[in-house]
Amino acid sequence: MTRRLRITGLFLFAIVVIRAMAWLPGRTNKALADDCPPDLSQVTIEPNLIANTSARTITISTAGGNGTFNDTSVVILQGYGALATTHVIDTLITAVVPAGVPGVTNGRAYDVQVINPDNTSCSITILNGLRVMSPAPATNTPEPTETPAPTDFVRPQVTILSYVPSTKPPLYPGQEFEFAITLQNNGQIPARNIGVFFPDSDVIPRDAGGTRAVGDLLPGGTVSFSQPLRVNSGLGGDQAAITVQISYYDEYGKEYQETSVLSFEVAHYASTPTPLPTLSVRPQLVIETTTTTPAVLTPGATFQLDMSMVNVSTQAARQVVVTLTPSAASTTVLAPLNGANVRYVDRLDAGQQITLSYDLAIDGAAVGGLAPIQVDLSYIDDFNVQHDESALISLSVETLATFQVDFFDALTNPILVGDTFDLPVEVINIGSKSLNVNTVEVVNTDGKLGITNGSIYVGPIDAGTSGTILASAEAQQAGDTQIEVRVHYLDAFQQNQVYTAVLPITVEAAPLSDTSLTPNAPTNGGGLFGRTGSAGAAGSTDGSLTFGQRVIRAILGFFGLGTRPVGEALRSGTGAVGGGFLIRRLVGGGGGRRRFGGTGGGGGGGGN
Repeated sequence: MTRRLRITGLFLFAIVVIRAMAWLPGRTNKALADDCPPDLSQVTIEPNLIANTSARTITISTAGGNGTFNDTSVVILQGYGALATTHVIDTLITAVVPAGVPGVTNGRAYDVQVINPDNTSCSITILNGLRVMSPAPATNTPEPTETPAPTDFVRPQVTILSYVPSTKPPLYPGQEFEFAITLQNNGQIPARNIGVFFPDSDVIPRDAGGTRAVGDLLPGGTVSFSQPLRVNSGLGGDQAAITVQISYYDEYGKEYQETSVLSFEVAHYASTPTPLPTLSVRPQLVIETTTTTPAVLTPGATFQLDMSMVNVSTQAARQVVVTLTPSAASTTVLAPLNGANVRYVDRLDAGQQITLSYDLAIDGAAVGGLAPIQVDLSYIDDFNVQHDESALISLSVETLATFQVDFFDALTNPILVGDTFDLPVEVINIGSKSLNVNTVEVVNTDGKLGITNGSIYVGPIDAGTSGTILASAEAQQAGDTQIEVRVHYLDAFQQNQVYTAVLPITVEAAPLSDTSLTPNAPTNGGGLFGRTGSAGAAGSTDGSLTFGQRVIRAILGFFGLGTRPVGEALRSGTGAVGGGFLIRRLVGGGGGRRRFGGTGGGGGGGGN
């Protein structure tokens, strides 16, 4: 019997041991993974601060790996009890914290435990994982206030606890003062990133644009700062209002804004007669105008500078010294002549005006532009106090174009009505600077000539360089006439300027036709004795020459000396007739011209 009992006891002991080994912590269960508990540094609870005024859902998550969750996990709020738990995924579960869980104003800390109901030894515990807050208890106030409607959440509440100006009221319009203000967080959770703004109202902020960054405030905390202000100068009435706008955020990033209107007493100065405006009690010299003779200043010119100066104050200026000082950029352009650049005036009474004159010269190599001149004034007042002032004036130096315009080849002679002839015009830049020429035009203003190919773009022409334009003209009326050669160019100030030259031309009337000496002569003037044809060539429509004239013209035509037809090459050999501008250097009397536009091929010609 005893043997049986021993065997039975050993059997029962083995069962107990086997059952106990099944529940060792290293055993894998349905709630947590093989290694239990997991790494607490990878477990988070969101949110970790809640209010107990209503039920709130918290989320418990792990980064994965050891200790993931499943549908048998249970969350226990230690000190309170188990919570309704929902398995979402292997690394995330949620639990509902019911309303009324004990809490305190600043948050009561609870340990949060996650276990498996059939194996409590395999669990994780997050110390102080959740804080539960309860509304602040009601306090007695000096005056009854309206109780706000209850809400299902807690929030920060920043209000103005106190304020006081640095100057005891009443304050006056235009007065500046420091405004000390204290803020307090009357809410249940911290207020973050508090900003205070003072918009323009009855007062004007004097520093930082009226904006202050205060920072954070814990529940019940206070902060004080000072803002410089100025009472609006145009303020009327006996009260001034200060508008204060406060913005801040809670722990969850929600923004709150508060606006408060504060006031203080304002007084006004007694009215006084407005003083009459007066001038300065010290002398004040002003340069009113400057003029030059001649008005247009060019390189190499001498001129007179007249400077008008007046004393605009009510006090006399004595021992006045006026000195012209060209700037560093002007010293190589301007120089004084016939005396120094200093003028002396013994006395200049209040309101007195004088004119000072200086003789100056401009360097011949000066480039067009503005030449600044500093005017230094030195004088004393009636109390022997020295005064020094400076003013700045500028003179405009213009580089005018200098061209020589003429015919570079003799014109057809005589020119008769109906003739078409060439206008070989040459433009030479005889100045010392390169000029940017836009176009060269050949025009006739009285209608006696019809001009063709009379305009061409040129471009820059260097100093000592010439160019030719080959225009054509048709004689339409007899008499003395002229052509205008207009050269359009840019000056030193990049303004369009025009240089105009006039070249005279005489057109003769065509002689009456005389066929009595030449029977059976063609009426169109063709054949051997044509007006514009050469010997043996087809005649023109001009049959108005006498027999003697025709003989002379035939002889001239035989030797190539007659009137040239349209398109005939110039006698200088510079190319076919047609519009165009040719550039050549006037160096050594040789070299050809280069054509810019026009028609026909160009031949090499000698320098003209």
